[in-house]
Amino acid sequence: MLFFFSNCVHTIRTLPALQHDEDKPEDLDTTAEDHAADETRYACMSRPWVAKLVTDDGPPVPPPGKFIIPPPSMPSATRIKI
Repeated sequence: MLFFFSNCVHTIRTLPALQHDEDKPEDLDTTAEDHAADETRYACMSRPWVAKLVTDDGPPVPPPGKFIIPPPSMPSATRIKI
């Protein structure tokens, strides 16, 4: 789940208005204002979700080469349906 705070005014303004590229449907039309969408994508991709392995004899164990990072505590946020 992704939360946007009310002070993210430019993301809230531009994200719903983005259009798909006609030539590449999996991409955005880059002639529009897409900076906030790029920032959101970079933020999500920099912290990928990693499944935790649970053992019967102790706390969760991360996969080899991965770390378990607890999620940050979130203050109350304004949910925006996109």
